Amino acid sequence: RVAQEDPWFGTRVENVLKSMGAKVVLGKTVKEVSAEGVSFDGEFMPSKFVVWAAGLEATEVELLSKNEVKREVKSKRFLVNDFLQLENYPKVFVVGDQAAKIDKKSGGFYPMRAQFAVREGRLVARNIKALITSGSLEEFKWQDAGFIMSLGRRKALAKIFGFKMFGQTAWWIHRAIHL
Repeated sequence: RVAQEDPWFGTRVENVLKSMGAKVVLGKTVKEVSAEGVSFDGEFMPSKFVVWAAGLEATEVELLSKNEVKREVKSKRFLVNDFLQLENYPKVFVVGDQAAKIDKKSGGFYPMRAQFAVREGRLVARNIKALITSGSLEEFKWQDAGFIMSLGRRKALAKIFGFKMFGQTAWWIHRAIHL
């Protein structure tokens, strides 16, 4: 997902993986992953270790309802309003990987990341309390401070408050944050 948003990151991740001896395959449809390797698009690549970084999809949840419940087509997440409620069910809130909330700045959906789920959960708790006490609901708003991605010893990528970093500097920041 990060590489889709900014090719700078994708290029660096690919270069690091290749420098570690990994074969990076992009744009192929995986048919099968087995103990022997990976089958894709009529090819077989033998491997003892496979890392598959494909798109995310929400866990399928069967929902029985009288009213329509809309889902985002690609990820199968439930479409929610600014308060994280289902459109036709104002007393039903959805958070985390199941919630498809539109980012008003980008026009896309917020990504499926733990930081969102935690903040969504806290907001929904306040909104449920507001419903019970006849208070006002709060909108979910996100100000992304960035991310850090470890790529192994002394290798990392980071985007913090708009600044991109790569290598040991990003790795040390990653270590400091996770101590």
